[in-house]
Amino acid sequence: MGKLKNVKAWLNVQPGSPPRLHVQGTVTAPTPCYKATASRRDGEAGQFVVAVTLQEEPQGMCAQVLSDISFRFRADDADTSIETVEVVSDSDRKRISVLTAH
Repeated sequence: MGKLKNVKAWLNVQPGSPPRLHVQGTVTAPTPCYKATASRRDGEAGQFVVAVTLQEEPQGMCAQVLSDISFRFRADDADTSIETVEVVSDSDRKRISVLTAH
């Protein structure tokens, strides 16, 4: 559980709005009845870390099948010098380069 897939990060620096960092991807959950949340976590100096967590959502019956759950993270007024982001889950870790959208 917690395998990260298709993780992407980009910094939107288009005129008219503050710089925004976007991170998205999927994380593997034990069933499709989970919700993924992403939030910033403290890292070493100069390091930007996004932690992805899974929460089971109360529902009736739920298929017992591994499922990829989407997550999204956005940081407003992001530091434009960010070059990499580390995305972590309970069992996986990926360091990815940040692309820039002008």
